[in-house]
Formats: sequence, C-alpha cells, structure tokens
Amino acid sequence: MKKLLIAVFILHVLVEGLVGLLLIVAPAKVVPTQDPALLMFAVNYGFAAVTMASVVFWTWSQRDNFRTMGVSLGVLATFHTALAMASVQMLAAGGSLAVLLIHTALAVLFWVLFFNRRQWCVE
Repeated sequence: MKKLLIAVFILHVLVEGLVGLLLIVAPAKVVPTQDPALLMFAVNYGFAAVTMASVVFWTWSQRDNFRTMGVSLGVLATFHTALAMASVQMLAAGGSLAVLLIHTALAVLFWVLFFNRRQWCVE
C-alpha cells in the first residue's frame, strides 16, 4: 500500500504540477480561447493546481503519520472528486473526457489510500 501511496503522489505531482505550470506560463496553449477573462481564470487555476501539487511536499516527511495522512489524503481525494464532478458538467460544454478520467482515477486512488492508511501509518 505504501508503494501505491508513493506512485499516486508522484502521479498527482506530475499531473497537477506540470499542468499548473503550463496554465500559468502559457494558458492559451491549454485553453483554446482569446477571451482575457477565460485565460485569467486558467492562470488562476494553474496557481491552484501548483498549490495542490505542493501538498505532497509539505506532508512527505510525515507520510507514516496517521493523522497527517488523513488530512493530506482527505484534501487530495476531495480536490480530485470535486474536479471530476466539475468535469462531468464541463463535458456538456465541450470539456475534455481525458480530464474527467484523470481526476476520477486520482479521486478513487486517493480515497482508497485514505481508507487504508492504517496499513502503513502509525498513530
């Protein structure tokens, strides 16, 4: 289970960190629009994504602590669950199925880790 934790943390950092940085530095490459308001929203989401990626680094040294992992995994599971739900709504407006699948998979993985953290954590 601890190997799964490490793999999911790495996947999360790669997805949210890299996409977040891309949205910050080149939002028009990701969001096909010239609408300044939508591009600014994309940049803002980029900062939020980088922030969520950083949760892994903030809690890495405490990855064996039951309470710390409860908070970390709970926040990340909730984040990806909410984005999966938002992605379902965005599909109707031409959103990306890939985004929905990525956030759904990460949500499921983080919930599995959250509910099974006793297997590697100590009190």
